[in-house]
Amino acid sequence: MAKRVLIFSLAYYPHLVAGAEVAIKEITDRISTDEIEFDMVTLFAGKERFERVGNINVYRVGLKIPVIGNRIPNISYPIKFVYVATAFFKSLLLHRKRRYDLIWSVMASFNGFSALFFKCLHRKIPFILTLQEGDTAEHIKKASNIMYPLYVQIFKFADQIQAISSFLA
Repeated sequence: MAKRVLIFSLAYYPHLVAGAEVAIKEITDRISTDEIEFDMVTLFAGKERFERVGNINVYRVGLKIPVIGNRIPNISYPIKFVYVATAFFKSLLLHRKRRYDLIWSVMASFNGFSALFFKCLHRKIPFILTLQEGDTAEHIKKASNIMYPLYVQIFKFADQIQAISSFLA
């Protein structure tokens, strides 16, 4: 029986694509669905709340982000905060049906908060955190402001942390 992995990612194909999203797609497309079944909770951009992208069942949550041509405007903080809450609640609903063996947050940003909240309720499910952002610690501390102590908890609750460079490590 295939293992089940729930991915938390603020953005994903086809409208919100950068390096982290490409990495997720490259990794998941190379793993047989006989081995691992992937589900993802991401922002709602485009037309559908659910779609299959490669080997991932993609569930889109939160406020709808308008797509202009093939571009997305900057995502505001209120939209990101709504994502945190709706992704957390969607992950709980999905877990009731799918029973995940592992959760995976790609980047320790807003999706990391959703993964953290899930992990707090499901301590036995391993939590992998992939660091792919390029911001300095000083920038993150300043940007997260009063949320910084909660941000630090993402790292403390992760069972494994994968960094894509020695700088990030």
